[in-house]
Amino acid sequence: MQNFEMTDLRRSAAEMDALSVLFPPLHVAVIGNDALVRTGFISHISPSDLRLIDSEPADQSSLPNTHEESSNFSRHRLIISDSGGTRTYYKASLARESGLIEPEMLSLLWQNISTVEKFEVDTVSLEAALLRTGSKTDWLVFEHFGAAKILEKTDPLPSDLDVIVARTIERANSADIAKTFNDVSLQRAMKKKGYLLYSKAPARHPQTSYSVFVRDWRALYKSEIPQLTKHSEELKQSLSECEQKSEESIESLKNELVTAEKNCALAQERQVIAESNLSDLEVKYKKMAEEKLRHEKQLQEVQHHLSAAIHQLEDEGDTPSSDAVGEKKSPQSQKSAARKDT
Repeated sequence: MQNFEMTDLRRSAAEMDALSVLFPPLHVAVIGNDALVRTGFISHISPSDLRLIDSEPADQSSLPNTHEESSNFSRHRLIISDSGGTRTYYKASLARESGLIEPEMLSLLWQNISTVEKFEVDTVSLEAALLRTGSKTDWLVFEHFGAAKILEKTDPLPSDLDVIVARTIERANSADIAKTFNDVSLQRAMKKKGYLLYSKAPARHPQTSYSVFVRDWRALYKSEIPQLTKHSEELKQSLSECEQKSEESIESLKNELVTAEKNCALAQERQVIAESNLSDLEVKYKKMAEEKLRHEKQLQEVQHHLSAAIHQLEDEGDTPSSDAVGEKKSPQSQKSAARKDT
């Protein structure tokens, strides 16, 4: 029996090594009290980021911490149930089995286990616990029984969750225990969630083990093929419509370009005509300016001659002529002549 157990341990270690290569345990969340973590499944792997979600109330802790806070380890005291809310917490005579499961239901494993104390506690759902404790979880480890119910009620599971490990009972002697804790019910729940049983790792109790599940990527891809095909067809249709609209837009732009080129040519012709008309107008304006200048000179000459004539007339009006004088003297001459005659 001892040799068989050692063989199981070696085989389990080899399987865990292979699984760690396929799905590196970068962000691991462990649900269970500290004592279980110390002796449980987590000893098989070496995560780079380990989060312990301690399922024991802080004021009820009777065990010393075996993990110290470090850069790759953190502790969070949260009690997880299938849907959250207030639940009954059982403090068991076997301290590491304290939790939401009534200790007497585990008597097939430990005949003398019993309830020491029970009280009401606040619980959270698995989804809420993972959101509170970290941004990403690729490995999830349950160090207590009853993972099936919690996983069944969590919908959807985190998209980046590759590996789920759950502590289960191999053989159950009652229907209630078989329905709640055994590996068959857990496998059934996990298959609905898209996970396949990879292997079983031995636990300390001979009637318990760790069921290791991995995401069924093949089934996931198959289930998504119709949706992806539909999406692909929609993209093709959308691309075809875009191409058609693009061609129509290009044709419309070509027509607009032709119209614009015609309008541009017409505008250029009109510009040439306008420039020619402007040149003619400039020539005419130049001639009119020259004609105006000539007329102004002629007008100045006429005004000069007229002014000179006016001055001459004025001068002639002020000095009597010889004829006028003669005409004025003739009466005197006549008188003189008359005197002489007498």
